[in-house]
Amino acid sequence: MKQHSTRRYAAIAMMSALIAVLSLMIVPLPSGVPLTLQTFAIAFCGLLLGWRSGVAAVAVYLLLGAIGVPVFAGG
Repeated sequence: MKQHSTRRYAAIAMMSALIAVLSLMIVPLPSGVPLTLQTFAIAFCGLLLGWRSGVAAVAVYLLLGAIGVPVFAGG
């Protein structure tokens, strides 16, 4: 069954927001390299949405960062 486009776009937007929120959660490690949950969010996005919608969600996240919205790790 084909998913409605409005539901698909909403899911892509929500996953982009989840990636942005989890990328700002930083866990400092004793080695000095910070750990973020961004990698988990991207894998979860692909698992939940499938590869095409997952790539679209990551592309929206990267586009938000490219236009200046502080969504990347470290602000």
